[in-house]
Amino acid sequence: MNLMKFISPLWAPIFLTGFLLLLCCSCQISPRIVPRAQPSLTGAGFDITPPGCSAVRPDVVRIGEYLYVHILKLRPGPGSFVLIKLDKNLRTIYVSDIYSGKATPTDARVATDNNDDFFYSFETVYKDRIPGNFLNFARYDVSSDSSRPILKEYQEEVAVSHFAVPPVLPPVGTELMDDPAPFFHRGRYWILTKTFSSPQMYLRSLGEDLTVKEKRRLDLRSLGKVFFSPSVLISVGDQVFLIAGVSNGPQFVRGNFARIMAIPLTSDLNLTGEAPVSLTGEGEWASYVSSTKYRDGRLYVLYNLFTGLGNLQAGGQEHVGMLKIFELPSFGLKKTFVINRGIMLDNRMSMEFLDDHLYVFYNDESQRIKGRKFDSIELR
Repeated sequence: MNLMKFISPLWAPIFLTGFLLLLCCSCQISPRIVPRAQPSLTGAGFDITPPGCSAVRPDVVRIGEYLYVHILKLRPGPGSFVLIKLDKNLRTIYVSDIYSGKATPTDARVATDNNDDFFYSFETVYKDRIPGNFLNFARYDVSSDSSRPILKEYQEEVAVSHFAVPPVLPPVGTELMDDPAPFFHRGRYWILTKTFSSPQMYLRSLGEDLTVKEKRRLDLRSLGKVFFSPSVLISVGDQVFLIAGVSNGPQFVRGNFARIMAIPLTSDLNLTGEAPVSLTGEGEWASYVSSTKYRDGRLYVLYNLFTGLGNLQAGGQEHVGMLKIFELPSFGLKKTFVINRGIMLDNRMSMEFLDDHLYVFYNDESQRIKGRKFDSIELR
């Protein structure tokens, strides 16, 4: 039986982890300065992939006057995470391997804190252990002018979960470690994780040493019989929103939906009881949130669409990367951009502001990392 054709595209990120772990590249990357020509940026994608590699899952933060792009090299085992430091013209300052845990790393997401440290949470996978999926954290000092980031703290395997591989699936409600979302809020590090096929998520609070100080459940049953794809937390002034991919079942079934929703939270990260706001249209199968930003009264949301074309076994499904800009507090839609489109196993994107420009990073069908720069006029 062809089990893959029965997998909901919203569940696909879980299964795609397995595919990504089988891919590899032969490059060896060490910290170095890489000279590049001045690219033509505005409105076009510029390739920032390190020489000799293929890569996916870019995630970016701004620290000072630089952009720090975390990528996943497509080869298994330790050493698969790479940090690229870029200036505002997307010229490479350095490329460095960074901490990747004990087992095969994947699904990293990044953030920064009030000390301008670079922080990320990620999943590691043991192929020969059940359960074999673990949650990990690491933090780097990138403030110096050295040619590489400096590892400050890390925590390995602080939580464990089952990996969802058909036909053996974890029980409904099992916490999953894929795509753990970091969030620095009120002087504390938080990590958001989802559960398998249930309307619940988990929040962990970390201490300064990155040990877990608190774990709590975020019960979202008020939204109905739904489940969540990768999501993010974002501060909008004194308000916090959970920007989440929400679905009630597989694609192409009458009455089912997959949409991006803004769910209001209190400043201490509990539900407010206010109604969530849908950020996507009725005809869109919006599978997951990649990145969000808030600036000057506007909410920027990067998310992925599945069109239903292609299949996982044949090399991927067709993904469409979307950027939408909303005016707050009304959530009125102001702008829409298509970032990328193609048959891919995965389509994680990320964005960050530097000066008056918005930088968006994504991977293409050939597993190259591209950067695109939007100026303020384009975003109006």
